[in-house]
Amino acid sequence: VETRQRLPKADKRAMRFQRLKQGRKLKQNKAKAKRAEDAEARQKEKEKWLASLSSAEREETLRRQHEDETAARLAAGEAKRAAVMRMKHALEHGIRLAVDATYND
Repeated sequence: VETRQRLPKADKRAMRFQRLKQGRKLKQNKAKAKRAEDAEARQKEKEKWLASLSSAEREETLRRQHEDETAARLAAGEAKRAAVMRMKHALEHGIRLAVDATYND
């Protein structure tokens, strides 16, 4: 009967964390590949759709999309500026704040 040397608890713990990290990294890479694949599919679909339009329709559609994207970016910037101004005002007047520090950009 062969007996195996028992691993120290610290080594077992390190091995478990390493497996968890590898699994998390694998999931992240799969999600990243899926997002890239979805983006590529959307881009191909958009190109196919634009190719079906006439030249004037295509120009109008692209212009409208550009205006919509610009408006959305400006609205997001205004929202951030408003939040900063509220925070600045609260700090100047000693008001306590609850800050949402989540990153979603």
